[in-house]
Amino acid sequence: MSKEREIIKSVDEAIANDEFHIFLQPQHYLQHEDRVLSAEALVRWIKKDGTMVYPNDFIPVLERNGLITKLDCHVMELACRFISRHLNDRWFDDIVISVNVSKVDLRLSDFIEYYTGIRNKYNIPDGRIEIEFTESAVFEDYYVFKQIMLRLHKSGFFCSIDDFGTGSSSLNMLKSMP
Repeated sequence: MSKEREIIKSVDEAIANDEFHIFLQPQHYLQHEDRVLSAEALVRWIKKDGTMVYPNDFIPVLERNGLITKLDCHVMELACRFISRHLNDRWFDDIVISVNVSKVDLRLSDFIEYYTGIRNKYNIPDGRIEIEFTESAVFEDYYVFKQIMLRLHKSGFFCSIDDFGTGSSSLNMLKSMP
């Protein structure tokens, strides 16, 4: 409990002090000569003293306490900064960066506008960011999620489902997704 209280107490300061970093996990496409065409932005918390707080320690705490949205928005900002810095680099041509989003974020009335605003702030072209949802977010309220996904597509984002098959989803539901 004291560890959890410490995480809750220090998350805002950690964001302000740039202690959260993204590391890109490349996704290889064998059907395209094993090229890297996308990467997933993974968040890591590295404190100023160099110690690391592991995601399995802080993410569940932030989800339970409603603070995950702050972190998700910050990770989106970090991803956009990265893309903006490398947009004109030849090695970065056509690479899409995926950013995880919690199902809590979907309850925000301005979720899509906020994410679109961050992307526009950094002049990121459409199709360079993929919003990645967990399977549980998709199938918790299928109709609402489908509407959000349609709006995200219209706003220039790709969408994907992370960890598909770990829950009780079906391929029939998946094939009806836009």
